[in-house]
Amino acid sequence: MSNELIRRYDVLGKAQWIGSPATWDDPWPEGEEAVTVEDIEAVPAVDAVEVVRCDKCGFRPKGNTYCIELERHTADGFYCAFGQRREE
Repeated sequence: MSNELIRRYDVLGKAQWIGSPATWDDPWPEGEEAVTVEDIEAVPAVDAVEVVRCDKCGFRPKGNTYCIELERHTADGFYCAFGQRREE
């Protein structure tokens, strides 16, 4: 994992400790630093785009393997830049 990507469990573990009503009266863990909202907002996030896999795409009729946009057969897990979610 890249050092620039968020270690989700590291941040969430501290955030859950701060936000858990069961721990509000507990002493702060020795050696632990508080995490502020600003700290969490400053963590880089992944720039991701949702993809539509062929088995859910409107360019490939349900139950078929032929994509009318790519004009070829595709596997269920395949995806491309043209994918559009099929309305079920």
